[in-house]
This record gives sequence, structure tokens and C-alpha cells, in this order.
Amino acid sequence: MALDFSRTVPALSLAAVKVAFSDDFANPDAPIEQMWVEQIDFDGTTMTGVLLNSPTALASVSEGDKVAFPLERLNDWIGVVGAQVYGAHTVQVIRSSMDAEARSH
Repeated sequence: MALDFSRTVPALSLAAVKVAFSDDFANPDAPIEQMWVEQIDFDGTTMTGVLLNSPTALASVSEGDKVAFPLERLNDWIGVVGAQVYGAHTVQVIRSSMDAEARSH
């Protein structure tokens, strides 16, 4: 199921998923980073897209990389239509623990 990236008027100004990444998922001590991926495609088994974030502790991926991952590693989604944001549930959890000054940045 490929998105129609050639639409004259985009339906969404942003559509992305948050995914767990690690240099070594087999090692329980290896760092895991949760990062956003856009330009999503799904073939029924594997999701692919482009990494939006720059990892801080991983060497296996970089911002802008084309990435592939199983559906099980997806942990959030976001869709933006105009100025309205849908999803981004993990962002709201993080923001709820911040004080007003930290949320303003």
C-alpha cells in the first residue's frame, strides 16, 4: 500500500510513525532510540520509510536514511492536517511530565 506522494493538494502535511531502533536488538544492554519515520510504505509484512531524526546513540542509522522495520516495532503515529495534529500519543505523555517553561521551547 503506497501513499500517493504525487497529489496536487496533499491530504496530510505530515504523516509519520514512531519506531524503535537499535544497533543490536539481540543485546538487551544495547541502546534503543524511538524515532520518527515518514514517507511510509507497508507491504503487509515490512514497513519502510525515511528516518526523520538524528540518532544520539546509534551508529547503524542516520537522519534521512531509508529504513525498513517490522510492524511490531511501531509504537506511535502522527498525522497533521492543516494546523490540526492527530495521534502523537507518546509526545503527549512526555509533554504532560514537563513544566510550562519546558513545554514552551
